[in-house]
Amino acid sequence: MRSRPIPDDKTSKTSMSAICELPGRADAERAIDAALRSGDPGWLATVVADQVHLIFERCGYGAGDAVLEEIAGHLARLPRARVYRWTATSFVVISARRPGIALPAPLDATITMLPLASVRSPGELVCRLDHHVALRVAAA
Repeated sequence: MRSRPIPDDKTSKTSMSAICELPGRADAERAIDAALRSGDPGWLATVVADQVHLIFERCGYGAGDAVLEEIAGHLARLPRARVYRWTATSFVVISARRPGIALPAPLDATITMLPLASVRSPGELVCRLDHHVALRVAAA
């Protein structure tokens, strides 16, 4: 009954997300590295779309993709923020100021904010993001 496999959170390192039309993880990693090297204070937010894997299973990929597109649309409208697709079900937002992320009620997502000054290296941040996303997906 499936028309395509459930996306693997570890393999979405493309330069552009086809579904949400956002830069992908490789671009996000470069932007994070540049932000850390610049020494400018900034914020990083992760947005994990909770329950999307269940939506894929129960309602089909069109419904799950629609949820992801809706979340991406809200994030893309944040002022002075750069938004990236981190994994199949998560996004990263980089902003000079703490982003005020508020999604409408039907969109279920876990949002975590992190000051860039608290990160020692890009590799550490990538590990922390992957760990956080994996925990959120496993809990869903």
